Amino acid sequence: MQPKRKTPYYLGRLCDGTSICPNLVGGGTVRIGKGSEIGERCRISIANSLEIGEKVLLSPNVYITDCDHEYRDVDVPVIDQGIVQRGQKVSIGEGSYIGINAVIVGNVRIGRHCVVGANSVVTKDVPDYCVAVGSPAKVIKNMKN
Repeated sequence: MQPKRKTPYYLGRLCDGTSICPNLVGGGTVRIGKGSEIGERCRISIANSLEIGEKVLLSPNVYITDCDHEYRDVDVPVIDQGIVQRGQKVSIGEGSYIGINAVIVGNVRIGRHCVVGANSVVTKDVPDYCVAVGSPAKVIKNMKN
């Protein structure tokens, strides 16, 4: 029995020391910095832009997207309304850690050396050196203070 063939995806530029585990799906412009690691079963759905800084760790099952489904017309099924793409960008600063099962949605900037807790849903920016947890994620600590 032959192993199932995996379809390659173009993810953009990968730097030395970058590690990507299987089951990553990509599109749009994706930049992953040197020494970063993307865990197993992460899903990246990018219509516009994703930038991951150096030495970023994404735990398994993280989902990142910069777009959303349209849902303006209540008489039309969401699946038939298309995708909202507003030139949004997701960025994750260097040295940050994203916990298992976290979701990052929309036009979001996660700063440098941040921690996003397991199962958190990030819908707003997280400043540098902060810990954010919950659904929706809220900053609970600034590690510089």
